[in-house]
Amino acid sequence: MAHRVHRNSSTLSSFPKRPGSALRRTGCSVLLIAALLLAAPVSHGAEAFDRWLHLAQAQNFRDVGGYDVGATSMVAIGRVFRSAHLFGVTTTDVLVIQARGIRRIVDLRTSIEVTSYPDSVLLDSFTSHTYIPVALGGNTMPLIYQNLVVFRGPQWNQVFHVLTNRAFLPLDYHCQAGQDRTGVMTALLLTSLGVDRETIIADYLLTNEAYGPGSAQREWIEAALDEVQLRGGIDAYLDSIGTTESVRRAVRANLLVRRPVTCAAPYWQLYR
Repeated sequence: MAHRVHRNSSTLSSFPKRPGSALRRTGCSVLLIAALLLAAPVSHGAEAFDRWLHLAQAQNFRDVGGYDVGATSMVAIGRVFRSAHLFGVTTTDVLVIQARGIRRIVDLRTSIEVTSYPDSVLLDSFTSHTYIPVALGGNTMPLIYQNLVVFRGPQWNQVFHVLTNRAFLPLDYHCQAGQDRTGVMTALLLTSLGVDRETIIADYLLTNEAYGPGSAQREWIEAALDEVQLRGGIDAYLDSIGTTESVRRAVRANLLVRRPVTCAAPYWQLYR
């Protein structure tokens, strides 16, 4: 019969031993630690937190982090956010944003949009703004997204350079609805960090939870991702717009962390 050791056991000396075992206390400690590490399930960041900031007068505001990158890393939670414009935020909204530690806002809108719907002055006490205007162009939504990759590379390069500066984090970048320009920037960022394509598409489609079904469609963001692939993949594309490997390395250093490990099992079975 298996001997089971409960996590609330008070001392190592209480652990049942296999008959004939001559393990010393230190040996048991090593075995226990190894068993915990091997048996502990990995927590997947994308499922472990509520990425949405539930605000009264600012839409589509959510955390870009929490997605797995490979077997041991994930995009850091709480360092980069995306949203719609922040024109009408309430005092309570501002307190929620401030509580996330956001200190820099990158506005991707044109001057006409900024003039019509400027971000609230209530944010000025704890944030600073960087304006990187990105114009839209095209007569269909897939073409608009494709053109954002083809013609707006210099602007994306500026955003990546902002992300190299740890002093600017946490930050929020946004356009008018937090959907198209913000969506493409997020897709480029997550791709460069190593997040898989399907996860990036699923993240983009979360906009439908903010605005309703059909507001964001898979084929639109796929048009942008496909254009990046046609240009040799993410590294070749970013090189072409001036986002060098050293810049990408700095962004990864700022935004990638080791995935946390949790011990959720009710007990550990050391012997069989």
